Amino acid sequence: MDAEILYRECPRCHGKTGVQYKYCVHCSLNLEKLDLDVLNNPNSLQKTEKTMAHEFKIAMWGPRTSGKTTYVTAVYNTTSDDDPGHQWDIQLDDLESMNTIMEMSDNMRSWGEFPPLTDPASNPINYNFLFLPSEKAVSKESSTSFLERMSKWIGEVPSDMKSGEIGKVGLRVTFTDVAGERYTSDLERNQEVWSRLVEADGLICLLDPASPLDHFSATDKLLNRLKYKLTQSAPERLVQERIPHYIAFCFSKIDNEQFYQFQDSPEQVIDLLKKTSGQNVRRKLENYAIASRIRFFCISSVGVDENKKTRVGKILKLNHETGEPIIDGDGKSIEITGVIAPHEIKAIHILDPLEWLFAQSLIDIKKYR
Repeated sequence: MDAEILYRECPRCHGKTGVQYKYCVHCSLNLEKLDLDVLNNPNSLQKTEKTMAHEFKIAMWGPRTSGKTTYVTAVYNTTSDDDPGHQWDIQLDDLESMNTIMEMSDNMRSWGEFPPLTDPASNPINYNFLFLPSEKAVSKESSTSFLERMSKWIGEVPSDMKSGEIGKVGLRVTFTDVAGERYTSDLERNQEVWSRLVEADGLICLLDPASPLDHFSATDKLLNRLKYKLTQSAPERLVQERIPHYIAFCFSKIDNEQFYQFQDSPEQVIDLLKKTSGQNVRRKLENYAIASRIRFFCISSVGVDENKKTRVGKILKLNHETGEPIIDGDGKSIEITGVIAPHEIKAIHILDPLEWLFAQSLIDIKKYR
């Protein structure tokens, strides 16, 4: 059989994608949905291209329990925050993402339950979001400055665009989530995982500063293998013999009482980890990545209470239908690690890594394609 028939050409970016994939691996266009749209309306492709938001792919990496899936859920949770100055309206962009993220979000905010650990046997999971400038961010007073900022990020915003049309310049963002074990297992058996990392426009790395040693080891292995994969498959993308990606390196779970005081000072976390673990995370990253393309952040998906104490603790596992505690075989209530007072969740700096990646990477995106 001719191998060529196992691929299809994307009508937007003209890249080739295996027929088994729902999304274009190059620009994340939903090929399945497009097939149905074109079948029902031959003119739909042209209409879609005219209003299509800019595509942006983010790969998340980090060891098991570092908080990758919780981070994606927290991004969506910001849509419920009472923030009068919010910059983005954030929507889920396909049914699978809607079903999964909304369920995890409801479990966090209503029941205090964290998202389940990603199955190591599962394929990379894509969560698709649409980021649109909020109306509040594009008020008459701020529309000019907001347009200037969007122009810098996307480079395609007409200077005479009216504030009511700014929704057309949103960002379609795909987060690729993979079980932490997949990054340190056999390279040859995880080609899809590494391909997603190679093709990403930006990387978000999560490290729990309370468990640094295992995380340092995993980060070292991942960067080493990513550099090797690029050397083998796309050596022209290397910059100064280093990986070309912008990396938002996030110290997660900053609500931990040991680290909360550093929520606005990631450099102090780096210094503290030097003393407690003997490892310099900045030096480790700069061995493989370009120093100017690395930035550190402190984030928390749940935040702290009014006494600046973490919201993470032991909670009763409840029946979602009755709201009553679930009892084990010995007649005792089941306790789990969860979020205390989940309806009061207020994440810390959750969108900062994303906005930095948008600002840095979109300017250079054509260089990477």
